[in-house]
Amino acid sequence: QEHKTILLLFNEDWLHLEEVSHIQDFNYIVVNNQLEYALDELICIVKAERLRKHRQLIKYHSLISELS
Repeated sequence: QEHKTILLLFNEDWLHLEEVSHIQDFNYIVVNNQLEYALDELICIVKAERLRKHRQLIKYHSLISELS
């Protein structure tokens, strides 16, 4: 099953959006009812995605090989 990464809702009146019926398909949900909080959440998502195991294994392949 394909998962979409981010559902960005632009305000709390999101119940009318088509995506809500597919909310289980998203890995992250950000409600943009306060811009600075939504931006902080998006930054956290980007940081978390960069630290995912498969990306870290690629990035640090040589180091991990040396330690194994």
